[in-house]
Amino acid sequence: MTHRNRYWTSLAVVLAIATLGCRATGFGNRPESPVYDRLKTHIDGIKVINTHEHQGYWEDYSRESCSFYTHLALSYLSADLVSAGAPAFKPDVIDKGDLDALWNMYGRYLDLCRNTGYYGSFRKGFQVLYDFHEPCFTKDNIAVLSGRIHEKYSNPDQWYARAFDRAGFELMFVDTLDDPFDLDLDPRYFAEVFPVFPVVWSAGERRRLTVDTKPVAKDRIEELLFRYCSVYGRTS
Repeated sequence: MTHRNRYWTSLAVVLAIATLGCRATGFGNRPESPVYDRLKTHIDGIKVINTHEHQGYWEDYSRESCSFYTHLALSYLSADLVSAGAPAFKPDVIDKGDLDALWNMYGRYLDLCRNTGYYGSFRKGFQVLYDFHEPCFTKDNIAVLSGRIHEKYSNPDQWYARAFDRAGFELMFVDTLDDPFDLDLDPRYFAEVFPVFPVVWSAGERRRLTVDTKPVAKDRIEELLFRYCSVYGRTS
């Protein structure tokens, strides 16, 4: 057998082994697996997922001028637009609610970001909550969406209940790292993650608990501790 023949024979053997390996590991047609199917079914039924999304405060959405651009400015997609060259999002400009002016300012950069992951997830959110099925955002459909957003947020209690149901969320965990003593959360939808270290650190240093250099009221601290202890069945 010549060197060239040995080369092609070896290559054929390697390809045959690789093909068998791909079939065995599930590439292509996945073999039936009761264990996999049970795990997949269980995972699909879990409603709490970790998106690590930074949510805006309710006050940010409760203004009269709440629109598509209000959501855009508070989303990660805004960073994609700025990276593409868009001007920074300023609250006073967004609050004016001039949709034509806002499109002229950000529309071009929104189009440049159509293929980013944040654009896709942002669009998916409107698909789930607003039955938005167009392939991309345009000046015209943004105007329609803005009208619907304003209508929904004019009745927040009713909209929150419907939105959580449609999105499939039961509860959102809120990491209150920036303001560990912020307890103004609606317990029907949100649960704060108790930040132990500010309490331990402050106690160890014998300092008053502060947030942004301002003392935290004693009753606020007691309420936080009571909530934490109640969750674990330890009240004192």
